Amino acid sequence: MNSTTDTSEYLLLFRGNDWHRQRSPEDIQKTMTDWMAWFDGLVAAGQCRGGQSLAPEGKVVAGKARSVSDGPYAEAKESVAGYFILTVPGEAEAAGIAAVARIPGCDKLESYHLLYAVLGEFHFRAGDLTAATREFQKARSLADTTSERAFLEKRLRDCTATPGQ
Repeated sequence: MNSTTDTSEYLLLFRGNDWHRQRSPEDIQKTMTDWMAWFDGLVAAGQCRGGQSLAPEGKVVAGKARSVSDGPYAEAKESVAGYFILTVPGEAEAAGIAAVARIPGCDKLESYHLLYAVLGEFHFRAGDLTAATREFQKARSLADTTSERAFLEKRLRDCTATPGQ
């Protein structure tokens, strides 16, 4: 991370714990593998302090007597499935990371250079020039046209020319 950039922590909540319904075991495994690789990348880049998936069941403690009853207590679409604690310079970076996570079938975009260009831009704006460089290099390797590659070359130069790094 950029040492001159102040960071804040953001709690990113994931809703819905039935994402796996009507998916094959192979698809579930691939999704979980991709998800963990994405999460581990955020942790390695210093942009995520941690996170946890949550069980769909729970208990409710209520009233003066603190009586305990079984959950769930919300509709499945409203339940919290897990959370991340992001450590990034601002809401825009946190929102960007969250937006990439919400792309349905994101794994199908692995051969599309713009996915990596967008990730590179988020990392660049967050001050993580190492991660930005990695993503821009991947995007450049997948780009089809000379103009796209030239643009990505410029972004790579920007990563090395940024003061304070």
